Amino acid sequence: ADDGDVVHLSIDAKFRADLHVAPRGASDIEAKGAGVALVVDLASAKRASGVTIDFVEENGRAGFKIDNPNSPADVVQIGAEQLKAKLDAGEVKELLDVRTPQEIATAVIKGSRHLDDAAMSQLESLPKDTPLVFYCHTGRRSQTAAEHFIGKGFSEVYNLAGGIDAWSQLVDPSVPRY
Repeated sequence: ADDGDVVHLSIDAKFRADLHVAPRGASDIEAKGAGVALVVDLASAKRASGVTIDFVEENGRAGFKIDNPNSPADVVQIGAEQLKAKLDAGEVKELLDVRTPQEIATAVIKGSRHLDDAAMSQLESLPKDTPLVFYCHTGRRSQTAAEHFIGKGFSEVYNLAGGIDAWSQLVDPSVPRY
C-alpha cells in the first residue's frame, strides 16, 4: 500500500461488502471509529449506515466480519419435520408450490397453493412480515422463488430443504415420489 492509500468499505446493491486498500476518491466519505478511519463511496454510504466491522479468529482462520443491519433477510432453509411442526402450530399462512402443473398433478403437500401469476400478485400485496414457505421437487427452484420475495422486502421467508421429495420421505409417505 502507498502512503496515500486508505481502507475503503464498499457495499453493493445486493449488500455484499468489500474491504480494500486504495487511494482516496474525490467524493469518498470518511468515517472513524475505534481509532480506525474508513472511507465509503457515495453509492455505499446509505447502505453502510450502522455497519460494524470486527476482526475474528475461528478454527485457525482469521478475517473481518462485517455485520450490516440494513441487509435484507436471508432465505431460511427449513427441514420437512420443522415445516410439519410449524404447519401443525398454525405458524405458516402461505405454503407455496413452485412446481409445474404436471408435477402438482402427481403429488402435493396438503394446504399448499400453486405459485402462479395471480398468487404472485396477491402475495406481493401482503404485509412484509407474513411468513412465506416455498417448495418444489428438491428445493432448487423454490430457493429462487424465495429469494425473489426476499428482494421484495419480505422478512420471514423459508425454503423447504429437499422439497416435496424430503416431505414424502420424512413426513408423509402417502405423498408420491417421482
